[in-house]
Amino acid sequence: MIDAPRDAVLVTGAAGFLGGTLLRRFAASGRPAVGLDVVAAEAPGARSLRVDVRDAGAVREAVLRSGASVIVHAAALLPNASRRDLDDVNVRGTSNVLDAARSCGLRRVVFVSSSAVFPVLGAHDEDGPRTGLGAYAASKVAAEDRCADARAAGLSVAVLRVVPVVGPGRLGLFGLLFRWVREGRRIPMLGDGRNHHQLLDVDDACDALALLADAPDDDVARSFNAGAAITGTVREDLAELCRRAGTGARPVAVPVHLAASALRRLHRWGLSPIHPRVFDSASVDARVPVARLESLGWRPRHSSADALVRAYDWYVAHPDVVATRGSGHRGAWDTAALDALRRLF
Repeated sequence: MIDAPRDAVLVTGAAGFLGGTLLRRFAASGRPAVGLDVVAAEAPGARSLRVDVRDAGAVREAVLRSGASVIVHAAALLPNASRRDLDDVNVRGTSNVLDAARSCGLRRVVFVSSSAVFPVLGAHDEDGPRTGLGAYAASKVAAEDRCADARAAGLSVAVLRVVPVVGPGRLGLFGLLFRWVREGRRIPMLGDGRNHHQLLDVDDACDALALLADAPDDDVARSFNAGAAITGTVREDLAELCRRAGTGARPVAVPVHLAASALRRLHRWGLSPIHPRVFDSASVDARVPVARLESLGWRPRHSSADALVRAYDWYVAHPDVVATRGSGHRGAWDTAALDALRRLF
């Protein structure tokens, strides 16, 4: 790994799952760290600034107050947000962060993007076509374009495209999976589960972001993929989770078209928080190569199955936190309709 400078870092989206984990990591290492979010970020040893990234003036003032020379920009809305809100936060918010970094003379911005920018099918390297479907993917592509513009104007900007990040503290859709596992239910898979669906452990994601925050400019002024190096089939990874849980839960195959059609209707009627991209990609191979990031010295420590098991163990150990309702990655989703649908298969 790179012998890096230890200057202050500002993390946006610091009340979220990935941003919060990263902020706590920086603070625990003794590095000066500041979290920025619309709600207070909880991280012992770190400062917290309540700022909306859509407010350009407030973002610039926060960057000045933070004393940071590096920003890790993780603030974003999830796919279920409206197109207008996605544009406001994911695109305009990113522009505000980049503009503030440039005007305040910061050394680096690391932007957290998503593998959603790629088409659903296939394994895509960093220079592949960015034709992902839906408003969320479009917002991430547009935000990446803002990063390219800032890079052309002289700012060091790294882009990290992550596959779904899982680990201690991750709920949302995975919280539903973990509840079914804990209750010993059948776990529906769209299709036979012989495809691979790459995940990324949150600690490995934080390793990648910390590396990109401090690597030399010539190494990081481009885009990188991040995902687990070891990914079993969907059936294998779910079976390992069920085996480790020891509750009698087991994965079962369900017809792809029937289940996807039902899920699409529930989403259209506002009864399911699962975005169509999730079930559109559930039965196909979804992986990204990570050689470019590994060339900088990054090595993922956890397989996709490890990430699931670590997240499940945290879920079982934190029942009070798990009961907290919310629509993001850290909240428990309202899944009554999905529970009813699962019983049909």
